[in-house]
Amino acid sequence: MAVTVMLETPYGETRTTYVRINSVSTNNHGVSSSVLFRGYINREAFKAAAAYTWEKEIEIILDISEPLWPSIYAALKNLPEFSQAEDC
Repeated sequence: MAVTVMLETPYGETRTTYVRINSVSTNNHGVSSSVLFRGYINREAFKAAAAYTWEKEIEIILDISEPLWPSIYAALKNLPEFSQAEDC
């Protein structure tokens, strides 16, 4: 599971970026969970273990009785810069 979206890289270039979860630290008692996302030039770059070109950590409250990955990507898509994100 991942999304693609137009993002600005640290080098000032705006490009389509393949973004996926890198790590999740979660809790089940209404405590914020920390999710680290990393972005790559494309899926092939990720699969080839290329360096990531974008990174963002978000804090969210997760309901661990629900599937985590769909909930996490839904929270990511609620961020303004991900309003146009497409699942891939």
